[in-house]
Amino acid sequence: MLAIFEYAFTAVASILLLSLFGYFLKRKGYLDEALSGKMNSFAFRFCLSVSLFTSVYNIGGLSDLPWKLLLFSVVFLTAAFLLGMVCVRFMTKDNPKRGVLAQTFFRSNSAVLGLPLAVLLGGDETAQIMSPLMMLPAFYNVYAVIALMTFGPEDKKGSGMARLVKSMKGIARNPLILGIFFGMLCLAVRALEPCGADGQPVFTIKKNLPALYNAISSLSKIASPLMLILLGARFSFKAAGGLIRHIVSGVALRLLIMPACGFALLYVASSVLHLFEAPPAVYQAMVGILATPCAVSSTVMAAEMDGDETLASQLVVWTSLLCPFTLFVFISFLRAIGLL
Repeated sequence: MLAIFEYAFTAVASILLLSLFGYFLKRKGYLDEALSGKMNSFAFRFCLSVSLFTSVYNIGGLSDLPWKLLLFSVVFLTAAFLLGMVCVRFMTKDNPKRGVLAQTFFRSNSAVLGLPLAVLLGGDETAQIMSPLMMLPAFYNVYAVIALMTFGPEDKKGSGMARLVKSMKGIARNPLILGIFFGMLCLAVRALEPCGADGQPVFTIKKNLPALYNAISSLSKIASPLMLILLGARFSFKAAGGLIRHIVSGVALRLLIMPACGFALLYVASSVLHLFEAPPAVYQAMVGILATPCAVSSTVMAAEMDGDETLASQLVVWTSLLCPFTLFVFISFLRAIGLL
């Protein structure tokens, strides 16, 4: 248990160190407002979308997907999204803050922290379950686009139908969603194409176009560290003072309420209703989905879509800082009752 806590703290500490490095670069004049804004857009439109594409592309195939667990996760995320859209109306009157807080209900850092944490908890067996769950960011991003556009600035909202049409266009054009879509398209094509003597598809990007695959992989690998550095460059310690109430609410939602609800519903669905089996490896994987901090990409998307970027960045930092302690509590409890 101590090793798990130390790992979680080390992983989060590395996130904070990269963010502090970005803050240092800003203070020294290497990253001014204009440059960090352009790099933010680059990370959002290219690095993040390619990262999500490669996560989906590297799944073995459609038959490897744990469909029942995926369905449960999608239903839970949808319920969390709908609940968040209602609750934030009572938490603040500021629409840009409402959109950011709504993201906090369902959007975790499953890619940067969740996957390695799940692997540490359960090894290869858990990794096989966790990898397909990396498709969940597609739903994160669809719901985030809807939340941020629904609670956009008053002067940009327009009529109900206009907002709906704009939301649908925003979803269809969102680079992160396009990355997931093309990854799924590659999986579908791979499932349909003939296999060679080795049982593997005759053509894959990785095997037949290694230069292209390596270029895509290289771009994918810089997404997380670049986003963390840019997060630090756009972070203001002075801003936290006026946002304490919203930060406390967001941290409680992300690190306490949503994981508790998710694990409780997972137990009911698997052990009470027997809808699917949930061995320890499933709970280990869901720790990475449910109990990790706000996704770094939530700050980038908030900036791109007129949300409260300052609040979004504060929530990423504070949920990352407090995550090791809440992870320790949930992991200890789940192991104590025999689920891990």
